[in-house]
Amino acid sequence: MHILAFETTGKNASVAVIGEDGGLALEKSEGEMNHLQSLIPMTELLMKNAGLTLKDITYIAVSAGPGSFTGIRIGVSTARALSQAMNIQCISVPSLPAFIYNMGEHTGMACPVLDARRGQVYAGAFYWEGHEIQEAVSGGAYIYDEYMELVKKSSDKTGVRELRFFGDGDQTASSIARLALELYRRGNLTGYGDLKPIYMRKAEAERKLLHIRRADKKDVKSMTSMDEVCFSVPWSEQSFFEEITANKLARYIIAEIDGKMTGYAGLWIILDEGHITNVAVHPDYRRKGIAKALISSLIESSKAEGARLYTLEVRASNIAAISLYKSLDFKISGIRKEYYEDNNEDAIIMWRN
Repeated sequence: MHILAFETTGKNASVAVIGEDGGLALEKSEGEMNHLQSLIPMTELLMKNAGLTLKDITYIAVSAGPGSFTGIRIGVSTARALSQAMNIQCISVPSLPAFIYNMGEHTGMACPVLDARRGQVYAGAFYWEGHEIQEAVSGGAYIYDEYMELVKKSSDKTGVRELRFFGDGDQTASSIARLALELYRRGNLTGYGDLKPIYMRKAEAERKLLHIRRADKKDVKSMTSMDEVCFSVPWSEQSFFEEITANKLARYIIAEIDGKMTGYAGLWIILDEGHITNVAVHPDYRRKGIAKALISSLIESSKAEGARLYTLEVRASNIAAISLYKSLDFKISGIRKEYYEDNNEDAIIMWRN
């Protein structure tokens, strides 16, 4: 049994082949971002040096992301094409936990941090517990300072004090191959038609330069103004100030386009529950996916702090918002009668498991 593994999410493409006994061979491109030109020639050279042919390959593995959007597409497309042509199955390998294999005998925590642009990083934190990889900080798109706070909390919680950081350029097919071998042993195989990229967020062109960051006290006035435009019963400036500066349960984020605030959202983390408090998007920027991006970002970042259940209330008449929440896997679980004081409207209670 041999697994052929591609790594194209970083600056330097590489390809590796690994046997069931863990024996591994590797070829890596010295050029940067030349994946399309180098991947197949490298594969041919690797197979020749390893004394193998494509007939010896049992599975195709690929680093499915996150990372370079173009690189991910090249790697996944190549893996799918070979899988279909050779009539063999694929192994989808998430790139972030694979970094733990870069550590060799290192017993600390692997902390990959990749530039996601627009003030964010793709990052996570992973450590060994026996022979199992444990996720200390779930892989996702984070604001850098927020991520570092999560790493510190995770280090304190797990007692794993040694931290080893990896960045762009540290990706290697040898680590992808090693994680692919473990996934193969667990039966995590997929057909070429089901092999999908792991982008973690939309491409920059699709996001239309949307930037999401953590809110701080300098945003209070703008958030208050946003509330006054969006809601019939807006929060006061003092309420926002206390939420951001004093409420340790609260997390608020801001959406910007070209430096202009277009929306905000917030939640409270109570044990393993995320209680979404507010979601506001300026009327001029609605129906552009901003609310969905805000909620998704809140959920992704709060998971790393232990949240796994999410709840919110929404006006019974707000059909558009209810539809949005349903698209994010929230389900209606109840009604709070005459909840809203301005018109005694009912509130729909929604939960996401």
